[in-house]
Amino acid sequence: MANMAGSVRSTVATYQPDVVTLLAGTNDFFFWRNDPQNPNRGADAAGALARLRTWVDRAFAAGPPHLHIALFGAPEIDAPLCEKYHEAPWNP
Repeated sequence: MANMAGSVRSTVATYQPDVVTLLAGTNDFFFWRNDPQNPNRGADAAGALARLRTWVDRAFAAGPPHLHIALFGAPEIDAPLCEKYHEAPWNP
C-alpha cells in the first residue's frame, strides 16, 4: 500500500476513472513484515488499515465526484507458508 500511495493522486487525476478496483496489502502482512532493511515496510492490521485509508482518501480527492472504489479482501492465506515467502527460490 505504501508503494502505491505516492502515485494514486496523479494516476486518478490523469485518467479520471468512474470505478477503481483495488486488491492490495497482502504483502504488508507477510512478505514485507518486520523487514530489518526497511522498517517502514510491512504493517499490522491497524497500520494496513491506515495505509488503505490514506490511499482511498487520496483517490477520492483526485477523482471525479462520481468515483467508486471497489475494495477486495486478500484471498485465504497460509500464514506459516507465507512466513518463509522471502526465502522461496522463485522469489526475486
